[in-house]
Amino acid sequence: MQLTFKFGSRSEVLAIHRQVQQRGRAVRDLRVRMGRSDGDRFQAGDWPWMEEREIPWDALFALLPAIKRLDLRLFSLESRHLPALLQSAAKYCLQVETLVLPKKKKPEVQVDTAAVSRAMDAMSDAVKRWHLKGKCGGLKQLSVPTRNEVDRFRTSTTFIEDVIRYCPNVEYLDGYSFAVDDVGEIECAEMWVISLGTWKAFNETCTNLREFHWAVMPFADTFFRVFGEHVKPQLTSLSLTCNLSWDWQEYWRSTDTTGTSKVDDRKHGYGALSCDVGALFKGCPSLASLDVSLDQEKAEDEVYATRFDASVFGDKFCRAVAENCPLLKSFYIYDCSAYETDVARPITAFTDNGLLALADLKNLTSVDLCPTLCSGVGVLQFLQRVSNLSDLSPGRMQIAMQLGGRLDEEDAECQPFYQELLSFFECLADTSEADLGAATCIRKTALTFINPLDTSVDRYWSISYLSGKLEPLLTRLARVHPALDLKVGVRRYNDGSFRRIDRINMGWRFGPQEDDTDIEDGDYEDCECEDSECEDCGCEDSEYECEDAEYECDGSLDNEYIESESESEED
Repeated sequence: MQLTFKFGSRSEVLAIHRQVQQRGRAVRDLRVRMGRSDGDRFQAGDWPWMEEREIPWDALFALLPAIKRLDLRLFSLESRHLPALLQSAAKYCLQVETLVLPKKKKPEVQVDTAAVSRAMDAMSDAVKRWHLKGKCGGLKQLSVPTRNEVDRFRTSTTFIEDVIRYCPNVEYLDGYSFAVDDVGEIECAEMWVISLGTWKAFNETCTNLREFHWAVMPFADTFFRVFGEHVKPQLTSLSLTCNLSWDWQEYWRSTDTTGTSKVDDRKHGYGALSCDVGALFKGCPSLASLDVSLDQEKAEDEVYATRFDASVFGDKFCRAVAENCPLLKSFYIYDCSAYETDVARPITAFTDNGLLALADLKNLTSVDLCPTLCSGVGVLQFLQRVSNLSDLSPGRMQIAMQLGGRLDEEDAECQPFYQELLSFFECLADTSEADLGAATCIRKTALTFINPLDTSVDRYWSISYLSGKLEPLLTRLARVHPALDLKVGVRRYNDGSFRRIDRINMGWRFGPQEDDTDIEDGDYEDCECEDSECEDCGCEDSEYECEDAEYECDGSLDNEYIESESESEED
């Protein structure tokens, strides 16, 4: 049920009261909306008359005794009505298990400290009453995306201590889900600026967590170890990132109660100097989903260089995951960088050893990796190992990898993606279908190689690459692995040359099938050149039509394109 107060007029309030009278006792999920919103947060531009209205919150919530979920995300965080609403809800609704508070109107504007303090005090009193007088033993879910942004240490400590005392059985403490950056998930306005002692107390008590996002926490070895020392048997989802909004100097000043601590961006075991993130997995034996978000571009910026080092998500990290999380189903590492894809910034500490460490996880069905230093040979070894595991459940395994590391500027033609692609195909062609095991495995694998670079290769080099290396390998693969479906996504394929290979899609059929030779449409572009001849694509007088396409592995690249469309592109 949703209660929407647009104007707060007497007639509107009476209409809402009648609505609540009719349905109130059956309502379990209540959403209260006041003023304007964009569907995500209370929209900028307070309506002053709304603050002057008198809303009979007691009369309304007295008719809603059975609600279990109270969602206020479309309310104004700084409204004087919020504390009054929380007081009434805590007084009459003793079955509440979930509370969702609003976030601030404008991410870039600091909140009204006095108004937010009143809201946080009211929230504290409410969760206390639900714990002491309620019928559920305290909240199971508490979402607080915005708290006071002044004196974060005091307010964060107070908030976590309230959670420890009044929400000991909390399963979702997910204010971060509303405060994290919508694009990259590496910046979060919500931060728990707390001491290690407070963090220990939280982990000792709140062991029923089902999901957690590290964006709110200090990226530090001591905090990782405390998290791992206290097992959370119900935790199935974990997101890891180093919050780029974190200010280590502010943290040291805030948490230093003696005045003797050195205020410095760099301390061993903290931020970029942390090295034991894998320690936290000891506390996650039931983990099913692991997401890692990083920004390799910003990591090279001096401003963010002290926040984290992506090398912590390397081979050691993968071994810790494999050793402690046997139920893991999905493993994702995303690079949220906004840079142009003419530069690849791989995780240099993530090699074949890390990938192979994950191969023994029998429940793993989804892997998605940003650029690493994994080789084509290593990927084949991983594929062979997972295809020969015993006691697998039927289904499909999805693997997506951005293959190839950093581009060597001195030898731009030999991009790692193309070299590792050949390496993989050569090893695959040398491995029989029986030895590989993918065709007979009960869990079929879908493997995708993605080119991390958007740069073009030399036309003449591409001709020799196709005719002298790739095409012969495709012919061998079609003969050695008849159950393999392989499609190559090529940009501007024409007369045996190409601009770039976008991706390779591979899959093994579930059973014997006739050869499928359907051609999937790609995107098509026009090459507009001022010169009479373009070396990149071989067009003449700007009339050459450049085609993108996908073709299947049948030992040949001579395929008919079903349809072509044109889009202008400046070379």
